[in-house]
Amino acid sequence: MSEDLGEIESRGMRHHRWVEREAAGVVGAIIAYNYPNQLALAKLSPALAAGCTVVLKGAPDTPLITLALGELIANHTDIPAGVVNLLSSSDPAVGAALTTSPTSTSSPSPARPPPGAGSWPRPAKRSSGSSSSSAASPR
Repeated sequence: MSEDLGEIESRGMRHHRWVEREAAGVVGAIIAYNYPNQLALAKLSPALAAGCTVVLKGAPDTPLITLALGELIANHTDIPAGVVNLLSSSDPAVGAALTTSPTSTSSPSPARPPPGAGSWPRPAKRSSGSSSSSAASPR
């Protein structure tokens, strides 16, 4: 979509201005179990405002809340079918597929993986040869 802003004179030179709006693509959003509606809306709103479609994966602990939000969107808004898509699964492979898909632009997730899931990379090990410390040392 393109919007013509017309001509303007700036510093003695004439310029023609226009704005082109282009959706970033599909947004993959994974939400945590705490405050699921607030987190879902915080991820849906900017994506929909940018014209993107959204694949929203709710937390496995609160799947019905996410599905109820999807029902509200489907029945009480003018958002076309297929723009907001919901997933509900406790399988870590679903979240991994959503975040590693080359066609999706993933939004950051505040959720932590369950113990032993291994979805997030482990922190780097500290060097054992270093004697420096971030704590204040007495002088």
